[in-house]
Amino acid sequence: MTRDLDQFNKAMNAGHSAAWDQDWEEAAVHYRDAVAEFPENLKAIRSLGMALFESQKLEESMHAYLDAVQIDPEDPLT
Repeated sequence: MTRDLDQFNKAMNAGHSAAWDQDWEEAAVHYRDAVAEFPENLKAIRSLGMALFESQKLEESMHAYLDAVQIDPEDPLT
């Protein structure tokens, strides 16, 4: 795990761009890259969960949200 903040930010921005265009599968690719850089980043995990949900990958989406709950059970967004 490299934990490269620049790569993380690029992946998140690319994911947000794809999500804005409603290209959910592309967004998921970028959000996965972001999560790979910082596996405990809630925003990245939640974004991945949303992209997977919108791509109809419901089981994968559920796992992303469950990961977020494990990190912060008190977070109202998960």
